[in-house]
Amino acid sequence: DSVLFTPQLYTGGIYYTHNQFDSALYFYKQAEIILEKHKKPLREMQRLYNRLGVMQYETGNYRLAKNYFEKAIAVLETDPTADKGLFNNYRINIASLHVKLEEYEQARTIYESLLPSADFNNEIFHNLGIICIKTGDFKKGIDYFRKVTYPDNKKQIDLFYNFSMAWSGLREADSAEL
Repeated sequence: DSVLFTPQLYTGGIYYTHNQFDSALYFYKQAEIILEKHKKPLREMQRLYNRLGVMQYETGNYRLAKNYFEKAIAVLETDPTADKGLFNNYRINIASLHVKLEEYEQARTIYESLLPSADFNNEIFHNLGIICIKTGDFKKGIDYFRKVTYPDNKKQIDLFYNFSMAWSGLREADSAEL
């Protein structure tokens, strides 16, 4: 059965990238069944957990998504050759869940703990700014947004929107409009 794990995982990925979520979930669940039957860890099992977490996140099932992201992290923690960037990415996913659940302090703690690593700084500063907006600290949010540099990226639209929300919160209509 373990030979089928990787093809199930990658087939799910193909369907996912083509926005065929039901089919993607079917193949991911098949891979998860294989994983649960197998006694030893399988290569790329953290990828499966992350993908299942992402799918749950996108459908609003944040608690289940968190469980999957935590499983992905647990797998990486036992692998001395694991990519630190993946570990940080999964932690960012968990922080994003906390924002969705309006658990801002937990999210802030995770984001701030990741700052010394320099991985994903734009995303981290942007999300810290969003947390500041949600908690009413608009000036600090603007300070975080000013640290973000998305070169030729569609994320700039979100950044400009968030700048506008922060300036609006400070009742600076001209800056918000800009």
